[in-house]
Amino acid sequence: MVVGVDGLRRLAGLLLVLSVTASAFGSDKGGYFGGAGGVSVVDVNESDINDLAIVGGFASARTSIDDTDVGWKVFLGYRFNRYLALEAAYVDFGKVTFDTVTTGPDADIGAEVEADAWALDALLMLPATDWLKLYGRVGASRWDTHGKVAAIESGEGVANSRDSTGTDPKVGVGAAFSLGDPPIAIRVEAERYFDVGEKDETGQGDVDFYSLGLSYNF
Repeated sequence: MVVGVDGLRRLAGLLLVLSVTASAFGSDKGGYFGGAGGVSVVDVNESDINDLAIVGGFASARTSIDDTDVGWKVFLGYRFNRYLALEAAYVDFGKVTFDTVTTGPDADIGAEVEADAWALDALLMLPATDWLKLYGRVGASRWDTHGKVAAIESGEGVANSRDSTGTDPKVGVGAAFSLGDPPIAIRVEAERYFDVGEKDETGQGDVDFYSLGLSYNF
């Protein structure tokens, strides 16, 4: 087969495109680790807690909730190319507290629920510029909750604790801002962990975690 000058030019152009593409995919390949701190917000409804108290035998209930706390996480990941990564993380959501006042009989019930999770996500990345990457994440978390309840009724105190564990999906979005060399990036993220907790044990709700962190590529 005879290849003309035009054919050689097209072949050279194709090889150049392939080499540039391979370089682009390979340039972001490798591992990374980091940490982040932020705020966790639990989707808990006061009326649900009031309903549980009434079902439990009280005539009426009024609940106040502090559903926001400081959280943090550490993570370790691997980039297969500039568009796809796999990331594992441990996150501590902090705790949610609530106080319920009942009548019939009169009681003051205080409770707090702490939660943390191990998570594994696939990250789909979109390089917007040389220094900015946008990404979405989808995965699953293995969460643990620990609840403590203390109640005072007719001058007598009662205390109890419950634990629960489960696995549920999670999603998130974020942006990474590269700081150049050394390969450090600032990350801003919003994540949602679905159905954290057991309804009949420590309560259940979605957890939103908003964080600011740093990652280091190696």
